[in-house]
Amino acid sequence: MNRLLQNLNVILIFSLTICFGALTVPAGAGQTCQVPDNGSGTATLPPIGCQYTSPDDVFKIINGLPAGTTIEMEGILMDFICCGPCNGSCSLGLTSGQCEKVGGTLGGHGHCFDATLDLTVTGTGSLQGFNRHLAVPVFCEVHTAPRNPGDPVQDFDTVLYRFKGELFGDPDFCTFRIKGGTDYGLPGPGHTTLTDIGGGLYHIDSFFDITYQIEFEGCPGSSLVDLRGTTTDTILMETGFTECAPTPSGSGCRTGTCPDLGDQCEPNSVDFDPATGEVRVVGCKCHSARDCHVDWSMAQPYGCVGPDDGNGTTVIPPQDCEYVSLFEVYYIIDGLPPGTTIELDGPLYDFINIVRTAGGNLGGEKITFDATLDWDVKGTGELAGFNRHIAVPVSGEVHTGPRNAGDPCQVIDTDMFLLQGELFGDPDFCTLRFRAGTSLGMPSPGQATLTQLGNGDFAVDSFFDVTYQIEFEGCTASQLQDLSGTTTATIRIQTGAEPVLPACIGNCPGLMPCIETITNNPDGTINISCDCESSVCEPLPDGSDCRPSPCEDPCNQCLPKCVNYDLNTREIIVLDCDCRGDEDCHVGIPEGPAFNCVLPDNGTGTPTLPPIGCDYTSPDEYFMILDGLPAGTTIEMDGILMDFICCGPCDARCSLGLAQDQCEMAGGTLGGNGHCFEATLDLTVRGTGSLLGFNRHLAVPVFGEIHTGPRNPGAPIQDFDTDFYRLRGELFGDPDFCTLRITGGTDYGLPSPGHTTLYELPSGDFGVDSFFDITYQIEFEGCPDSTLKNYMGTTTATIRMQTDYHEPPTCSGPCTCGWCRETITTNPDGTIDICCDCLPDADLNRDGIVNSLDLAILCGQWLTTRP
Repeated sequence: MNRLLQNLNVILIFSLTICFGALTVPAGAGQTCQVPDNGSGTATLPPIGCQYTSPDDVFKIINGLPAGTTIEMEGILMDFICCGPCNGSCSLGLTSGQCEKVGGTLGGHGHCFDATLDLTVTGTGSLQGFNRHLAVPVFCEVHTAPRNPGDPVQDFDTVLYRFKGELFGDPDFCTFRIKGGTDYGLPGPGHTTLTDIGGGLYHIDSFFDITYQIEFEGCPGSSLVDLRGTTTDTILMETGFTECAPTPSGSGCRTGTCPDLGDQCEPNSVDFDPATGEVRVVGCKCHSARDCHVDWSMAQPYGCVGPDDGNGTTVIPPQDCEYVSLFEVYYIIDGLPPGTTIELDGPLYDFINIVRTAGGNLGGEKITFDATLDWDVKGTGELAGFNRHIAVPVSGEVHTGPRNAGDPCQVIDTDMFLLQGELFGDPDFCTLRFRAGTSLGMPSPGQATLTQLGNGDFAVDSFFDVTYQIEFEGCTASQLQDLSGTTTATIRIQTGAEPVLPACIGNCPGLMPCIETITNNPDGTINISCDCESSVCEPLPDGSDCRPSPCEDPCNQCLPKCVNYDLNTREIIVLDCDCRGDEDCHVGIPEGPAFNCVLPDNGTGTPTLPPIGCDYTSPDEYFMILDGLPAGTTIEMDGILMDFICCGPCDARCSLGLAQDQCEMAGGTLGGNGHCFEATLDLTVRGTGSLLGFNRHLAVPVFGEIHTGPRNPGAPIQDFDTDFYRLRGELFGDPDFCTLRITGGTDYGLPSPGHTTLYELPSGDFGVDSFFDITYQIEFEGCPDSTLKNYMGTTTATIRMQTDYHEPPTCSGPCTCGWCRETITTNPDGTIDICCDCLPDADLNRDGIVNSLDLAILCGQWLTTRP
């Protein structure tokens, strides 16, 4: 049935082909499709006389058949006939014989037609030998997007809106129905490209990605007797030869028409997701099978990925990962004959019932959990041949040290504080107890490194050096009868591994190298591209960096020499590159996005403040507690102001007349707008001096009110003063701080001026460059039985909090013989070019040339210093 639907989709695709464009299927297997100009500078669809095929796929019947058995149907959608109302099936007001009219769901045209889904049927598995040819009459309705009649190339989206057909009177299929199309809840997107090839003809390259449903029931006395079911699947149907390009799904390359005999269309560029291991082909090229191309047969994702817990970090141990030992096994030795051991190899996994609380012996968190020790058991020596598989339920507790939640890389000390479990009811082990962990006198330290991925999840690299104890006693009548003992040993268990990227393989003509270019994409995927290129040190095609080409001097690297910088969007485009030492004079390009804070236009040509979803940080300063502590002792708090929520009146703390959940209104002390919100002041706390070793993580709920100066909505750059008018927060129920209050803002006599600049980006969003110089006051009192017992005081200080962005690129690095000159040129479009060059020491007037002018300066200096 899937096959039928796919073929039906092919019909729709034919009509949509011209509206749909280029679905990726091997072009060599496709059909040439040409239709005449209809007199209006375009072609009428569906493409009468053409066929939609799927050279690399078939319609399938799977459900309702025995296991391992399928019915595969190679389909051709053909014999299009414009039918106008089509017996009431068409949703458009077409007249009899009319092919198309303005309308449909895409704002262009709608097309209704009858066709034939021609199916070559082959059975597999228990239906091996079942072969048929079926011709299923189908109805199709295709909707196409607007096109530009008269253009030499007309490119537009299409959709298979309705597709249905049924077979009657067949000796094998008493029921055979196929349907598809968006109107039936079975998506059928597509695309069509019309190319004027002269002579009043258009070449049509069209495809549909058809989701179809086939319902069937076998007839009595046929090979399909007592079989029935409904299968839903997807097939790509296309018409017209296709270029060498990726398939729409990105699973490979279309077998496009290559100009040279023997060449193949193979991937030369892929995007790799290190979190999932998914590979998507984004570029293809015609070349011989052994030429330079991308191979991902050995690619592997990160060994362990944990989701963001909402606080910019992830839990340890990670729920869906396994801790294994790469080179060791667990042992039972004591109580066995000399030369005999029992080796237990397998993962600690299936972490459930995970509970996280603050505390533990490392000052961060303690995490309790249940899990499974899954062991393949093998005897040696006198127990050779003793092999088992056992799963021991265990409970555990891990302690972790402080971490900087929100950092892209977090290195955390860990400790397997407790891990224990017991097996019951086993025929060989009447007793099998496992015990480990620092709390039982068996030290089990570890460490975890969390690396944030592009999708927000974290790659986890974690290990524990576990000291364990296994107590066992064999059962009567088992191979272990009369054996018992307790073994203590140590094993390193770990999770996580670096990803293995796709790689470039193959050769290039002549002596040209097969160059592998690796680029980190904004979405966290990694692009790997392979090309036969000459060894030219030049910018990458997208201008993001220099091509990593080999330099004549192996000690040199291809580095940026000149860049273009947009002062508004902060976009950097590399213009020129040169082979230089890795620390020599070159343009230093900042890492990361231009703006870490980007807000959408609120519909008035400006964004709404506060910047929801953004953070204010202070990269070089801390909130400080000084007063009330011993001399030479401080409490430093690395702060992030985050999680802004517009709260309107905010329990009357707001001085403005905002409604509930309203973010801003005209007013305030600066003549622009006022803004009231709640947020979180996330603090990573570290003691110094006599409080060295005191480490905490605090999340203080705060209220804020900000006043902003007038701005010019609609302007590409909006620049205005701001003032943190009120800032208040307090922590309750903390085991160390019985009192922790923070106050700031001009209204409380603590001046907190600031400034914000909004830059309109090409996307229409706004990059936010904002800061406040906050004068704050922290009042604290330590709790009884805590490290802060008997300490209290009030500290007033100032800190700059800002949204992050990168500074303009600058020249960096020395020159071997001379000086590194930075040249800045302003372009007519307002961007600037920044170039870095090494100039010789003899260039005394710094004009980039050593000539008589420099000699004149030298002579003048000599004459003035001559005795």
